[in-house]
Amino acid sequence: MAESYSPLAPWVLFRLNNQIYGIPASSTQEMVSIPEITPIPRAPEYVRGLINLRGSVLALIDLRLKLGQPSMTEEIDSFIASMRLREQEHADWLDALQHTIDTGEPFTKARNPHECAFGKWYDGYHTDNPQLTGLFLLFDAPHRAIHASADMVDEQLRHGHKDKANELLQQVRGKHETLLHTLFNDMESALRAISQEVAIVVEHEGNVLAIIVDAVESVETMAPDSIEELPGNHGEERKYIVSMLGRRSSDNSPVLIPDLGRVISEAVQDTAALNMPSGEEG
Repeated sequence: MAESYSPLAPWVLFRLNNQIYGIPASSTQEMVSIPEITPIPRAPEYVRGLINLRGSVLALIDLRLKLGQPSMTEEIDSFIASMRLREQEHADWLDALQHTIDTGEPFTKARNPHECAFGKWYDGYHTDNPQLTGLFLLFDAPHRAIHASADMVDEQLRHGHKDKANELLQQVRGKHETLLHTLFNDMESALRAISQEVAIVVEHEGNVLAIIVDAVESVETMAPDSIEELPGNHGEERKYIVSMLGRRSSDNSPVLIPDLGRVISEAVQDTAALNMPSGEEG
């Protein structure tokens, strides 16, 4: 049977992969930064390990993985790897321009800064984070300068000024490629700094553990009469871990409600054979 919830009772709302989720505040004990994690051999992937919270040893559950989503760590690592690939492509681009100077062979790579892989990604990238937005805007000038150097080198080569073409390219590498490298490093540092996950300590039927979320949004009530069971999720064997849907009182935006009892009970079952504790004193 689906649990009965009161929308007017307090709810802890948190963000997970750009979606708002909610759990009853009555099931929440506290919210903490994630301390050192002790991995557990043979544990399910969604069980990150154990944490010691003021003497209580708790299983730590990655709610993203439990819901079949990539973890935040995987998502950030993938994003950074993509950025680093774009950086390497521009080093290769400049190497190809050097090859043109050295051999006289035509330069065939994209000259338009909007047509390279980074340019297409850059033009379509948006973020609500002001720190990342400010950093991202700084990429534009050095990126354009690198692409503009192809026509400038061509101009020098057409006039037989190979030495000047070489000098121009070295200036571009020393100034604009170096700045681009610094910005990629700054972007990676900023991404890792703002992507600090949060643990919410939750309890159900005497079992206590911690769930990892991207960020805690607020504690608030839901819109009256807004909580309903998701279609196709009825009966004793409910198909989905996210079992219900509510609406925020402030703007009526959707709030996904996971079956917290199911999450906790399945974690307890999945880890029982590993002798993992559930809120026991260390």
